[in-house]
Amino acid sequence: MISPNKTPILQVAVRILKGQYMMMMFAVFGTGILLGHLLTPFLLLYDKLAGHEPLRNQRVFRGFVILWLRLMEKGGLLKALPHRGKIMDGPCVVIANHPGLFDVLVLIRDVPKMSLIAKQPLRTRLGMGYLFKLADWIFATSNADASMAMETTNKAVDVLGRGYKFMLFPEGTRSPKAGLLRFRAGAFKLARLADVPIQPVLIRNTPPFLPHEDRWYYPPYETSLLQLEFLDPLPPPKEKEERRTAAMVEDTFRIALGVDHDTTT
Repeated sequence: MISPNKTPILQVAVRILKGQYMMMMFAVFGTGILLGHLLTPFLLLYDKLAGHEPLRNQRVFRGFVILWLRLMEKGGLLKALPHRGKIMDGPCVVIANHPGLFDVLVLIRDVPKMSLIAKQPLRTRLGMGYLFKLADWIFATSNADASMAMETTNKAVDVLGRGYKFMLFPEGTRSPKAGLLRFRAGAFKLARLADVPIQPVLIRNTPPFLPHEDRWYYPPYETSLLQLEFLDPLPPPKEKEERRTAAMVEDTFRIALGVDHDTTT
């Protein structure tokens, strides 16, 4: 064990070594994607013969996520603690702050029967469209056209109508280090359109693991601890109340995290 009276040089050396381990973990993740591509024809065939069952495929992905997170913990990079609180039963819109690069994986680990919106590069650059479709995950449109945005919303409403939870980050991107961006109203509009509750999930990540400001090859010296806390569900907002509800939930998160209000435009 490293002495609490560690020297800065030792800290730098450990962080460099952890950066090498992080590079290996990205390679492991890439290998998992490659394996998924190789298995895709068989998964699609089985899905057709046995019947489309997204939960079965989600369990496969969750198993890979659990293994990957355990390897991250072994390398002293990120330790995902058991969650606090209770996820509600039935369909709901799951919203959470987004402090680090991999908190979405912990949400996938802890929240069963959940769909989400993935970024377009995962499909266009990594070719993961078919794999995500097997799990009933959908891709965000890269087009600003209102009709395309409505198509994505309709897909999310359909997923919720089939009893799934749907996860969104109302900040729209990763939180600033030790901060929080303004919550957008989109997730709250989705809850209203689908007439389902909102399940807020507070993510505490100390120190934040790979926020936008940090370099992936120079992780924190300390093992980053990440824990989800499921807060009490909220009813869907009424029409024209989405923005107010988003601001209210944002304030709740800010108080719990001890961060100031976002002053960016």
